[in-house]
Parts: sequence; C-alpha cells; structure tokens
Amino acid sequence: MHKHMHKQGATAFESAFAFDHETGDRVRHVVGLSETFGADYSLARLALLLSAPALTTGTAVESPWSGVRIRRPSTERTRAAVRPEPAEAAARIRHALGNHERASVLYTGTPADVVLLHHTASACRDDARELLVLVPEGLGPPEGTSLAIAATPLLAALAPRADIRILEPHVQTADTAWRPALPAIAPWEGALGAALTAARDWAAGVLLTSGGADDAYACPPYLRPTPGGLAFRMLPFARRSILRARRTDTGPVGAPYRQAVSACSAAWFAGLARLNRRGWNRNLEVTAADLRLIGRQPWYDGDGAELPPVAVPLLDPDLAGALLGSAGLYDRRAATPYRRTHAAVALLMPPELRDRLPAAPPPDPPEPVRAGELVLVEASGLVDPSLLPVPGGTRLASALRGVERWLRAVGR
Repeated sequence: MHKHMHKQGATAFESAFAFDHETGDRVRHVVGLSETFGADYSLARLALLLSAPALTTGTAVESPWSGVRIRRPSTERTRAAVRPEPAEAAARIRHALGNHERASVLYTGTPADVVLLHHTASACRDDARELLVLVPEGLGPPEGTSLAIAATPLLAALAPRADIRILEPHVQTADTAWRPALPAIAPWEGALGAALTAARDWAAGVLLTSGGADDAYACPPYLRPTPGGLAFRMLPFARRSILRARRTDTGPVGAPYRQAVSACSAAWFAGLARLNRRGWNRNLEVTAADLRLIGRQPWYDGDGAELPPVAVPLLDPDLAGALLGSAGLYDRRAATPYRRTHAAVALLMPPELRDRLPAAPPPDPPEPVRAGELVLVEASGLVDPSLLPVPGGTRLASALRGVERWLRAVGR
C-alpha cells in the first residue's frame, strides 16, 4: 500500500499555492512532501479530477493538497487595445522567448500548436535563436499510422531550421517528471513531462506550449449558430440537453467517491444551463485564465531538480479577451466542421497560411486503460477495476493516467 495513500491530515500550508506563481517557492518544497511540511494530498479531491468540469476544461475543481484552496485567477485585462490577429500572437510569443538563445516547442498537431510553431519559428529565425520541436509519437488510425511521421511535411514547411525530436511512447510513459501543484490530466499534457526533460537535456531555456488554447477558444456547442440563423442563442432544447447530461454516469470512479463526483458534475451542468451569451463568454475567459496559471506551474525531475519553465503565450489574458469577445468563435465559411468551431485560433494565423491548419482533430492513440495498469489509482479506491477498460484517446483515459503518474511521483 502506498505510504501516503490514506493519510488525510492537515497541511502546513495556510495560503493558496496551487495556481499562484508568486508562491512558487512553496510548491518547490512540496517535493519533500510530508517529510518537509507534513503536507498530504486528499483522495477525495483527486477524485474530482474525474468529474465533468475537470475533464471538459482540463482544469481543477479543487487543489489535490489537503487544506489548500485554489486562488482562482483574475480575468482582468489591461486597457491596451488588442485585436485578435497574428501580430498580437507573435508579440506575445516573442515576449515568452525572452532572452533565451535556445527555445523549445511542444507540438501535438492541434490548430493552436500550428499557430504557436509558425510564430515561434519565425521569431527564432529573425533573432538567430536555436529551436527544438518536440513531437509526441503515437499510433493512430488507420492502424499503425505514425503521428510524428504524418506531421513531418508541416514541420518542415513551418520550421525548416528547427531540430525535430520525436518523443517515443516508452519515453513518455517512463519519464519521472512531475508537477506538484496538480496532476497533468488534459490530453495535451500527457507528454509534457517528457518534453520538459528533453528540453532540459537540449539546454533549452524555455518550453512553449499551446496550453489547451484549442479547448479554451473552441466554440461550445450551445454558442454555435442555429439552423435558423440565430447565432449565439441558447435554445430551449439546448438547455434541456445540458440538464439531461447531469445524469451521466461516473464511469469507473470507485464507490467511495462516486456520489461526490456525480454531484460535482451535476452542479456544473446545472450552472451551464443557466448561462446566457454574456455568461458563456465569462465562463470561457475563466477557463482560459485557469489554463494559463496551470501552465505556469513548475515541473521537477525525479531527483527534485526544477525543469525549464513552461510558457503559454496564446492564453495571454488580453489575447484571450480579444478572441473570446470577437464574433470569430464560429466561421460558417470554413470547409470542415472542425475548422468552423476552431475559427478563433485561426485568426492568429496569417491568412495566406490558414490552409495549413488541420481540417480534423489529430487522431488519438487508441490504447485503452485496462485493469492492472493504474496500480496506485486502483489501490486507492479512486477507480473500480471491474469497471475498466476505458477507451483510449478519451479525456477520461488521459486524466486517469495523469493521476497515476502524479501518485507515483508523490511516493518517490
């Protein structure tokens, strides 16, 4: 049994640290865990990472650490006029690069990754910086297709001078890097630890990621134009469908935590059903702010040494406000449904290069989560093994594996 598995005692932390970069030193010392501060995590709080709001947004409902509250980030913007256009994205990426002569980018094939890679490669070329592009490998449909190889033509076109490194699946799963503040539960975060280790070994000063910007800026189903042309109108049938979704089951969540996870999901769905257009926009800005602060949290290797910092320039609050406040969340003219609902991110790409944005979501590795894979998650009771497997390529599968990796790091 994991040595910290059932300890639910109070932590020595008295102020929030999980999403507050100003208290990063306290996060750093959490590597020592209870031996240093008497701090411990809460299984009940970890279980909420399997609830609908956490899985949908990739953010946390509560900090996993006992006695620690999340300080929700501010969505206040500066008074500077920001337009949702490529130059604004490029300026924020240059700021994120700072004075580093060697930089790295995590590329997973999403529209925001393409935007990020284009502007980062351009900035590195103009400033004579060296660039490392890290591409997580996986096998997607059709059977045996290499995701990294499929990306090669686009990488060569957008970043011809970059050093391209493929993160093989065994490297991703064996990597011991971790983020104390919160398990990496979002699909795009699955390879983040391995990418940071590779960036450190290459002597990169920073790792740039899209940080979940695709999800933050995607047009939600209930803000899309209706067949009758009533754009951004919450219709009665949409409200009813959200309320019905409250009754969705809790998947493989273990019996001790099933009721709490279900209640958390139901409350979230009920809140969505009450939102109007203005409320939806505010909700999206809060999600973007959460993702931005999660992305800035420090990561450490297995020996407790801090890894290069992560930058998420596309989630800048002014840029987020401009994108989410524009009429560009949905584009009827786009050629595919995926491009129509990811139109906001497309505004950050030069018009002549927008045809390089993906027309469909990147394929997900199909490997399911099977009983016996999640040793600590199963032993803790967070998951009922009899309710596995969980299909691979789902948000739930990513979250389960992220929590398992985090628990292993805690026990080191």
